[in-house]
Amino acid sequence: MTTKNHILRPGTSPDIKYKDTVFRKLFSDPARLLELYNSMNKSNYTDSSELEINTLHNAVYLGMKNDVSFIFHNELWLYEHQSTINPNMPLRDLIYAADILASKFYDKSIYSSIQIRIPSPRFIVFYNGSKDFPEQYTYRLSDAYYKNPGDEASEPFLELKVLVININGCYNEDIKRSCKTLSDYQTYVSLVRAYSKTMPIEKAVSTAIEECIGNNVLREFLEKERAVVMSLSVFEFNKEREFKIVREDEREEGIRIGMERGLQQGMERGLQQGMERGLQQGMERGLQQGMERGITAYFNQAVKYGASTEDAISDAAIEFNVTEEYIKNIIEDTESY
Repeated sequence: MTTKNHILRPGTSPDIKYKDTVFRKLFSDPARLLELYNSMNKSNYTDSSELEINTLHNAVYLGMKNDVSFIFHNELWLYEHQSTINPNMPLRDLIYAADILASKFYDKSIYSSIQIRIPSPRFIVFYNGSKDFPEQYTYRLSDAYYKNPGDEASEPFLELKVLVININGCYNEDIKRSCKTLSDYQTYVSLVRAYSKTMPIEKAVSTAIEECIGNNVLREFLEKERAVVMSLSVFEFNKEREFKIVREDEREEGIRIGMERGLQQGMERGLQQGMERGLQQGMERGLQQGMERGITAYFNQAVKYGASTEDAISDAAIEFNVTEEYIKNIIEDTESY
């Protein structure tokens, strides 16, 4: 097994640090990674030393990071774990793949008349978020393209497909049956989520770890990496929970402010119609203000947890179902005060 370092791009810093994830920690092990590969490809390879792991670590282009990437039998595989729905994965994977290939072939002349052969890329996302999602779904980079009249009839010059595998519940049981590590990982995550509803997150993680060890779920990994898994899990679930709370709190506050202002405006007009219109207008303005506060808080939390500005804007746009330009304007307005 070989490990490659990638090239730093202009403007990036080798001092950037990111919190690891349990998924990345788990599948950075070559034997477990090969088990997952075999499950995905219905193969039975046994020599994990043939894997060339080239996951981007710490200092990464545009401040982003990927989970696990490797070259095996002339194919470049990028595995990502996501607990949120992210239609921007094709764009992210395009950047990841370009960075990895630039690193691998930095000493080759791309201006040569001799063609450079490159590994065929494959992109997989393992989804286990709490929102409903199909068993399998394919994102396409072309879905993000601006569409001009007549474009529908032509193939895009650049396409990239990302296959999303839902590992929740009874979805994709064949993959989980043939990869015990992936199945065990999802069992562990489900236990933490279940226990966190009735106990503090630290206690929920500790209880889930003990139960998994007792039931031979990731036993060897959890016994060896207990302290690390505790730290990573608490961080991941706190991050997920904080983002959710921020959104809910700001939305409720916006509704409350809107109702109060709208009712006041309506009462001052002294007309039933005025009250109704004022209430509606106030609620709309309050919701708008609440959403803007929620976006700002969400953005700040994302940056706090190590996301780049670009990533934080992109994630906020997805979470609040608005354009990235809208997010940028709100952030710029906030920073101007």
